[in-house]
Amino acid sequence: MEGLVEAFLRGDHSAGALVALRLSFHRPTPQDRWLARELAETALTADLGPLSRGTDLGVRALLATTAVSSTETVADRLAEARSAVEEELELAAAVRLERPGAIVGAYVHHDQRRAALVAVAGGGEPAAVQRAAKRLAMHVVSRHPRGRLLATLEGDALEAERTAPWVMAPEQTVAAALAREAGAPAEWLAFVSLSLGQSGTE
Repeated sequence: MEGLVEAFLRGDHSAGALVALRLSFHRPTPQDRWLARELAETALTADLGPLSRGTDLGVRALLATTAVSSTETVADRLAEARSAVEEELELAAAVRLERPGAIVGAYVHHDQRRAALVAVAGGGEPAAVQRAAKRLAMHVVSRHPRGRLLATLEGDALEAERTAPWVMAPEQTVAAALAREAGAPAEWLAFVSLSLGQSGTE
C-alpha cells in the first residue's frame, strides 16, 4: 500500500501536527501532498486528545473538523479526493504536539513515509533552538522502526533517549548535541513520530 506523511508547524514553532494518508494503489501525486499538508494544518486546530489516545490515533476527531481551506469537514474533503482518483484514500493517523514555553521542531523524510515532531525547552536564541529541534526530529526519524505507525515518548520516559548516541555524531549523547545545536543547555520534552513502512509492503 502506498501513502505519505506530512507535517505542519505553527508560525512561531509553538505547536506542530502530523498526518498520515494511505493510498490503495498509486504513488502520491502533488495533489495528494497538497491535501496532506492541508490536513496537517487543520490538525493544529483540532482537539485530537492525548498522544497516548490508543487505536483511534486522532482520526475521528480530525475527520469531524472543518478543513482550513474550505467550509467542508475533513471527511468531506477525503470523499472528494477519493472520487477524483477512483481509489481508496484513508486518513491513518493525526497527531499534534504542543508544550507550554517549548519550541516544536518537525522533519519529514525525503520518502514522505516517515516524520517526527519534537518539543524542546531552553536553549539560546529562538532561531538556534528551532534549527536544533529540526535536527532532533531528524534524529528521531532515523531511530523510529519502519512500519510502526505511531511512536511517542515524553517526560522521564525519554531519559534513555536523551543519553543515547546522537545519530549525526555518535561520539556525543543526544543531550550534549542538543545543547551544542541550541546554543545553551536545552531539555527534550517529548516526541511523536509516524511511519508508514516501506512502499508497497503494507
